[in-house]
Amino acid sequence: MIAINPFESVVLTLVPLLLWALVVVALYWAVRMGVRHGLVDARRRQAPPGPGAAGRPVPPTDGV
Repeated sequence: MIAINPFESVVLTLVPLLLWALVVVALYWAVRMGVRHGLVDARRRQAPPGPGAAGRPVPPTDGV
């Protein structure tokens, strides 16, 4: 077995845990910002589709 000192053992244990905690906090923050800006809950804030392509008005047909 490889002998490592206690400080190295603590570093090798805590650094990955801190990185995972950082990833979890970043994901939580991203979802929270998405909800706040209406990007995640699209069912509730979705605008109705426009009358034409890309929201442009449909040209008149003159009764045809």
